[in-house]
Amino acid sequence: MSNTNDGFLFRVWREKTSGARAFRMVFRIPGRVAGFFFTAWLVMVMWGIVGPRVGLDTIGYPTAMLVTLAVWLVMAVGGLVMRRW
Repeated sequence: MSNTNDGFLFRVWREKTSGARAFRMVFRIPGRVAGFFFTAWLVMVMWGIVGPRVGLDTIGYPTAMLVTLAVWLVMAVGGLVMRRW
C-alpha cells in the first residue's frame, strides 16, 4: 500500500535537512579558519623545538602559515585523488 503523500513528505524533509546542512556549514567555516591559524602556530612552536636540533633555523609565524597552507593543499588534493580512485 502506497500513500500518495510519501513523495511530498520526503520533499519537505529533504528541504529542511538541506537548509540545516547549509546553516551548519556557515558555522563550520570560522572553525576551519581558527583551526588553520592554530595549526600554523603549532607548526611554528614545533619547528622551534625540533628545528635547531636537526640544524635548521627557527621560522616565524608567516612562514609557518605558508608551510601549513602547503600541507593543507597537498592533503586536499590527495583526498580528491583518493576519492576518485
